[in-house]
Amino acid sequence: MNKNPLNLVLYFCLTRDKLMVEISLEQVIEIQSHINLELKRQESTFKDIAASDASLICKWQKFIATLLPVQLQMIQAFGYSGDQSGLSAYNENLMKFSSTSEQLRRLNEDKWCFLLKSAFGLTEYRQIPLQEARKLIEDIAEAMISEEFLKKVDQVMEPLDDNLSTSEKRQELLEVLLPLHMLILSTHGFAGESGYIQAQRALMDYYDDPFIKDKASHAQKVVFNRAKLID
Repeated sequence: MNKNPLNLVLYFCLTRDKLMVEISLEQVIEIQSHINLELKRQESTFKDIAASDASLICKWQKFIATLLPVQLQMIQAFGYSGDQSGLSAYNENLMKFSSTSEQLRRLNEDKWCFLLKSAFGLTEYRQIPLQEARKLIEDIAEAMISEEFLKKVDQVMEPLDDNLSTSEKRQELLEVLLPLHMLILSTHGFAGESGYIQAQRALMDYYDDPFIKDKASHAQKVVFNRAKLID
């Protein structure tokens, strides 16, 4: 599972080597059908997230921690590796075949409608074109590498006890990143916690776009270097 704190907005954009798998449209439909079925079996877990008084960070992390294992388990049976690289390769095939298959598009839509309603109480979400997604990620990335923001990273990270685990330090970094992300998202029409969640869904359609991956990867490296964290 991806433990990078940038997963709140950019986790799907991280550049990783991936082994492409030869697969047919029918097989992708089969995989997606199995994923949807298994996710619905986890409905009580997603509803617990919605009912929780936890922070947005905790809710999103719990959501990802429930979603990813289901996806990884299903794609492994069809030759993908059971890690983020395998999921990236599968999603690339999913997006490719979805451009021509109404059935596959509908399966993917059904998945997200179910997830957003069950885990976050959202009954609708907003889709955005590629150029808008690129602009959104570009704005987030530029804000992250600005000296003004990096000084805030210094202020939070430098006083931390050296005995803290990497996970604990990353959690502290999350507390700095989230307000910045939400501020930028609000300027693109994704205001508040519900807007934040809707943005995650909208951006996932373009997880493998080269421009988005490059911007996200560069911002990640700059912030991690400044925070003295190793990815």
